[in-house]
Amino acid sequence: MGVWEVEISAGGVPPPPLLSIAIFGADGSFTTTGNTKISLAFPNQGLADERGPGYGRWAQTGDREFKLTFYAVLLKDGQVTGYLQVHSSLILSESGNEFTTRDCEVNLTDVDRKVLDRDTDQVKGTRLETP
Repeated sequence: MGVWEVEISAGGVPPPPLLSIAIFGADGSFTTTGNTKISLAFPNQGLADERGPGYGRWAQTGDREFKLTFYAVLLKDGQVTGYLQVHSSLILSESGNEFTTRDCEVNLTDVDRKVLDRDTDQVKGTRLETP
């Protein structure tokens, strides 16, 4: 739970990593926002130029292990053109102040939720605030 700084090394995208802020709510809710301007690789480069905030759910699945799923809209010239769908396993450090991901699958879909592209990201989080 709490507020986290998140660093995303997107598959196929050169450095620097994307930065965002994420909030894990005590009720299992999840919200994230960060780099809203995006540039997609071929053949999807014309699909979107911006990403909206992400909303989803998380649940504990083991000792210091969690599952997270969230969605964000993709926009082109202010119009929704698709969705970003993220499914990930989070591993919390022993201190409880950092996490890394395992199996972070990112799906890029059109507005009908047809998967256009699939990627795997590396994600690292650092706790900024505890409720």
